[in-house]
Amino acid sequence: MTDRAVAIDTESLDKIGLEVDMRLTDVWSMLFERGEDVDTEFLGWLLRLAYVTGYWDSLAESDRGSLCTQLGYPVPERRVAPVDAAFAGAASE
Repeated sequence: MTDRAVAIDTESLDKIGLEVDMRLTDVWSMLFERGEDVDTEFLGWLLRLAYVTGYWDSLAESDRGSLCTQLGYPVPERRVAPVDAAFAGAASE
């Protein structure tokens, strides 16, 4: 388990699980429709779909981090994008 997950209390983890499950009803439906005929390629596809769904939902939030705040999860800091060396050199010329 990651340090982030360890820092969150059990009640918050349960809330996160419920919220995520509600957002991924289509993914869960696809999985259960397959029954026992689930292979690793299909599972990989579902994991990617779940990730993109979460990413899409986060971009659609009216206030950045509102779901994290609502669930008691810390809002992560924004990453600073690394500067591409080729781009930086061209910009300074």
